[in-house]
Amino acid sequence: MLSSNRTYKVILLIGIISILLFLVERIYINTMKSLKTGSIGKINAVINHDLDVNLSIWGASTALVNFNPLIIRDSLNISAFNMGLNGVNIDQYNGLLKEYLNYTKESNFIIIAIDIYGGLEKREQFYELHNWIQHLDNENIYDCLYDIDCKTMVKAKYIPFYPITLYSKHTFPLFRSALLNNSSSEYQFINLGFEPNNALINSKEIDTTQIIIPINNDVFKKLRNSCFLALSKKIRPIIVITPCRKDGLNKIKNVEKFVTLLQTLEKEGIVVYNYLNSPISSNPSFFEDNTHLNTKGADIFTEDVINNLKSDFNFNSDNFN
Repeated sequence: MLSSNRTYKVILLIGIISILLFLVERIYINTMKSLKTGSIGKINAVINHDLDVNLSIWGASTALVNFNPLIIRDSLNISAFNMGLNGVNIDQYNGLLKEYLNYTKESNFIIIAIDIYGGLEKREQFYELHNWIQHLDNENIYDCLYDIDCKTMVKAKYIPFYPITLYSKHTFPLFRSALLNNSSSEYQFINLGFEPNNALINSKEIDTTQIIIPINNDVFKKLRNSCFLALSKKIRPIIVITPCRKDGLNKIKNVEKFVTLLQTLEKEGIVVYNYLNSPISSNPSFFEDNTHLNTKGADIFTEDVINNLKSDFNFNSDNFN
């Protein structure tokens, strides 16, 4: 009888702990899903199908700080948004882009920013996985992350409460903020998702040691497939090879291979703009480092992209209403 009581108490304790863990996990994940600022807010906006603009810009930090959508909006008289996410190339955000392309009704163009230092690199591990955990129930997100680290994703899917362990300490302030604020409030994206880079000009000489940058065919295929998906939705994909400071570019041995591979997409109806040898790349005063423009450089670069768009496409406002 005593043994039965102990067994009952253990089972009861396990049940109570499991319920508490389940509630904590649900509250945490649902609260993170309600965030409407920063990188998590951008991801949430797409997963919730709340973002829909004529022209969106996708990429890592070289999209985030190099493209000013305010200038694009005002110059072309269209809606625009910068979906740049720090630290992730298309290998990690491809699922998010796929989600967007499958629901958007307003999109006419997507710009995909590819920088030469990491744009076609295969990720060996996640970058800031805590930004994505709350959406592992989304098939596009899960499949994309599974391709980077299948073991972690399988654990997250099948081991109870495992996803909550993947959050880092960096999310705690965000969780608190979202919990205290009204979850029904509007998204708060200053500068339409663009992050002005007010860093001082980096005038230090760059290490000139010759390097070979990673070019992964599987990542290129993801880029190509995303472009084909856009075309199938009557959306024009535009690949922009972003500027690279000249002395940083000169140290790369396989520049031609990188550019040639991306330019093969032009034969398939995909527009490719190459800014590696543009005047911007030759002016160090526009850069913080090899690939990140400062605010002045970003504004000038954005104007240059706009001029190319105007040259290649008809931006009669009647076409975007």
